Amino acid sequence: MPTDTNHPQSVEIIKEKQKTLRWAIFIGAFVVLGGGGILLGKNMKMNIKTGELEITKPITEQVKQTTSTDTKTNITYTSGELSDDIAKKIKELPDVNPEKFTGKNYINTQYGYLFTCENPDKWNISYSASNYNTGEPMNIINGGNGVEFKMMVSANEEKISLQDLVTVLTAGSTMVNNQVPEVTYDSDGRTAFFRTFVKAFNKEALMKVIVTPVRGYIAAAYYPKEMAGNEKVNEFEKMVASVTLF
Repeated sequence: MPTDTNHPQSVEIIKEKQKTLRWAIFIGAFVVLGGGGILLGKNMKMNIKTGELEITKPITEQVKQTTSTDTKTNITYTSGELSDDIAKKIKELPDVNPEKFTGKNYINTQYGYLFTCENPDKWNISYSASNYNTGEPMNIINGGNGVEFKMMVSANEEKISLQDLVTVLTAGSTMVNNQVPEVTYDSDGRTAFFRTFVKAFNKEALMKVIVTPVRGYIAAAYYPKEMAGNEKVNEFEKMVASVTLF
């Protein structure tokens, strides 16, 4: 029997699905459809309850952030958000600049995310604040040989859930890239971690998706198939895996 679109409940369901689709396509266009200088900081420290926070070391490791292991790739990734206490201390650190690495960390206090970079002296990271909520990457690291890291942040104006976003991204990727992404969620269902192929770039990709009531975040490492397992690719995948909100 055809759906009665005149029924108020049916209309609302259709509207919600349309909103989900619009936002999912918007936030995921660059990852599935194809759609700065480095200055090492000083060895700054700040006392926190768990000890001293040092920017010369990965912050997520120092605070023992919750992690999960992806069952399909065996990559360990951070899950959940940093505690309010840690977030406050991070925001109080001096000389944090979103256009460069801060020791072995990239920290963006305006949009509340960070990730680990083991060898910051090897990479140049760009930051385009104007790309917020445009569907374009805010951060790009070009590793050469077709290896790239990209970070995109969008406003979650439609209050879409992580599961709804991933469902639409998976469907879009399957249709456009002729490959079903391998998706896993962390135990709390707050982080999606998956691998796929992006036809428009002719590259493999490892992605991490995090959604909050305020924003959606997608980090991705892209690389040619023949580069799989390369040391550079492994490092970029670890950057993706370490993206954490605060």
